[in-house]
Formats: sequence, C-alpha cells, structure tokens
Amino acid sequence: MIDFQVGEFHEVSCAQLRWREDNRMYFIPVLNHLHSDPQFGFPHLHYHIDGRFEIHPRMRQHFNLQDGYTSAVIIDTPKGYYAFEGIVPG
Repeated sequence: MIDFQVGEFHEVSCAQLRWREDNRMYFIPVLNHLHSDPQFGFPHLHYHIDGRFEIHPRMRQHFNLQDGYTSAVIIDTPKGYYAFEGIVPG
C-alpha cells in the first residue's frame, strides 16, 4: 500500500459514473480490482471505493462515506442511480 500524505495530490483510478437524475458525470476513487464476494453472499462484480480521497459531497452522502469508510461499492452494471461508464486509470 502506498503511503499517502494528507494535503498531497495523487493520481488514482476512478470509476466514471453518469448520474441519471441530472446526467452529471462523477469520478469516484476506487481500488482498481474488479471482483465478486460470493463467500459473503455478494456475487455481483464490483469495485471498492477508496475512502482515502475526497469526493464530491453529493457522492460522499450517497455512498455514505464517513471517516474514509463505507460499505457501499460501485457495480459495473446498470443501476438505478447511475450508469457505470468505466474506470479511468490513475
């Protein structure tokens, strides 16, 4: 794991999401490892949000990101709130 410092800027992989409500594009920092967790009852392919980085306040609220942690994930298939447009490499 990279030792990031508060206040520095880093290029990180982001999920590119188009919000269906207003067609705005958001970039959510993710751990670039598409996988599923069937052992935990979650067989859907997904990315984990990297809570070490700042995201738009609207997305912070939607994904319930608090103190760098969330149980929400980014699913790469059509979902009610957003359209997954891909991963932008860091």
